[in-house]
Amino acid sequence: MQKQFVFTIKTTGKQSYLYLQKSKYDKKRRKPVTQSYSLGSINKIGEIIEKLLTSAESVFLGEAILQGLFEKLNITRHLKKDLKEAGATGKQIRLLQFLMATRGVRPLSKLGSVRYLNHSLLEQQVVIDHVNECYGGMALLTDPEKLFRKYSALTLAALNYQPTTTYFDTTSIFFYSDVDSFRSKGFNKDHRRGQPQVIFALSCTDELLPTSYRVYPGNTSDITCFKDYLALPPDKKCLLVFDDGCYSFDMIQYLDKHRYYYIAGCDITKYQPIGEVKIRMINGKHWKIQEAIYQDHRVIEAYNIKNRKKGLEKFDNKVSRVEQFTQQVKGRTLDSKQQKVQELITSLGLKSIFTVKQEEERIILTKNAQTLKRKRKRTKLIRIMTNLEDSPKKILTQYLNRVDVERVFMYLKSPLAIRPVFHSKEQSIKAHIFITMMGYLQLTVLRYYLKTHHQVDLTLELLLEELSFATAIVVEPKTGIKLTYAGKQVSWLSSLLQDLELPLRHSEMLLDLPNPDS
Repeated sequence: MQKQFVFTIKTTGKQSYLYLQKSKYDKKRRKPVTQSYSLGSINKIGEIIEKLLTSAESVFLGEAILQGLFEKLNITRHLKKDLKEAGATGKQIRLLQFLMATRGVRPLSKLGSVRYLNHSLLEQQVVIDHVNECYGGMALLTDPEKLFRKYSALTLAALNYQPTTTYFDTTSIFFYSDVDSFRSKGFNKDHRRGQPQVIFALSCTDELLPTSYRVYPGNTSDITCFKDYLALPPDKKCLLVFDDGCYSFDMIQYLDKHRYYYIAGCDITKYQPIGEVKIRMINGKHWKIQEAIYQDHRVIEAYNIKNRKKGLEKFDNKVSRVEQFTQQVKGRTLDSKQQKVQELITSLGLKSIFTVKQEEERIILTKNAQTLKRKRKRTKLIRIMTNLEDSPKKILTQYLNRVDVERVFMYLKSPLAIRPVFHSKEQSIKAHIFITMMGYLQLTVLRYYLKTHHQVDLTLELLLEELSFATAIVVEPKTGIKLTYAGKQVSWLSSLLQDLELPLRHSEMLLDLPNPDS
């Protein structure tokens, strides 16, 4: 049974007070129960509105907007059909839709989701008898990665958006569970040593719209993830951009054979420079660029002058730190001293440069000069292999835009909270990531839709901020009081609500109180 809300005004002397009455069905007593709350004097309407906004009795427009946009683009129809064919009930479908929308605006725990649902005035309100019902439909998502590719393709088609560039990258996500197939330890990109993790591979467009993702055990290499991505296969009309973690020359030959256009970061060391070193301004920074040839393939070597200088200083400081520590290290035994030095070298990533050994009751530190020289040369140096014929400046600019994928990972990890994962079943882990990715897809689709249909160009940070402030209260009780309020004046919100034809009215402030004497 849904809760009923009624506002009443009571007059005591010369003062009039606004009361909120809530009616809810009590299962234990098996009858409706009414509770009354005083909101204060109607003369202090500003304080009353603030109380309403800070209470749980609110409509959050952000989630309604994300769901409404997917309705308009006809994606919801496909989602409902797929879930229904998998055996989901109408209640489970609504819950999954709700979780996707809230994941995009305000990630909630299982208990938080239940509280949010039970205390909101959303039209999609669902009564939950037990907290575990909230994630009941997740077990029905047998192949969420395939479903996501389908919905992403349908969304891009509905937006009439044809991507020209696809960026591919991977990251690691740590989690707490006992899943044997995923419980693997590997190199963690968030510097969490010894944590079980999964590898998350993502491809997205230059508008940050995600096109596909895959989840792998925590010890999977980047190049293995990239090979799986090519097996899908991606659109050959799109330029592929990826970093040196996915590079191998065999991979480059494969891309050439299948006629893909690519810009690939590479880790080659021997190549033939051609032409002169040129200085170009890219994104307000000076870059030194030189072209080269490696086995008949075009290579571009570049570095940012300022960043390289800082990088070399940082690298030299690490080397000096190891040398000074070796001279001053303290320990009870020679073995403990050697162990401390070795641990510092490992933590600084200098194992290939230094060798530690004992000689005549002393710790001897040996430095590999050739490796040191090679490491210094490669500090902050970018090497790109490509089959494009564009100018080196344009190619380097396109490769540097690959940082957008890192921004996607940043959004997914915070504020969308894809990590850490607390689920204990492999299927639940994949479903959790699917729900997070669907929330992110909705956000980026909304961003692109505002840009193309309402001429509002927002960053994802600003869009998230404005959506979180898009809080409203809509009350139409029998007494005739009507209250609609937006927590923040968002210029595009009113036109977007009309465009999506949502059943929610919006204005800066509308207050129509009845006469207390009537």
